[in-house]
Amino acid sequence: MDKIKILWNRKPVQKKTVAEILGNEPVAHAGGKPEFGVMILGGASVVDVPLEGEDEILRDAERALDESEPRSTQENCDMLLQTASFWNDLQDFLELRTKNESEATRLKELFKRAWSSVHERE
Repeated sequence: MDKIKILWNRKPVQKKTVAEILGNEPVAHAGGKPEFGVMILGGASVVDVPLEGEDEILRDAERALDESEPRSTQENCDMLLQTASFWNDLQDFLELRTKNESEATRLKELFKRAWSSVHERE
């Protein structure tokens, strides 16, 4: 942890909790959204932590990109879009960007229905 610094107002802080960092800051009392940053100092190492469901995602990707039967790029995309892991990844991405789980679910379903309706007509 000594290679990772938390930034507040673009300056490193030594506090242990968010409450200590914000203390008497006006943004905290005004109901604003405080923004923090992270600084990683040289020499820090990356730890490879397996993601939840990573094995399933890899199996789906391998199946979609199976080299034993040459397929076109479009066929590979179609196979990938038929996997549950693709749509779950999309929802995770949308949740990260929108910061709203219900909106991410709604958008995922909207995209999935749009893709399915176009795909069924082909």
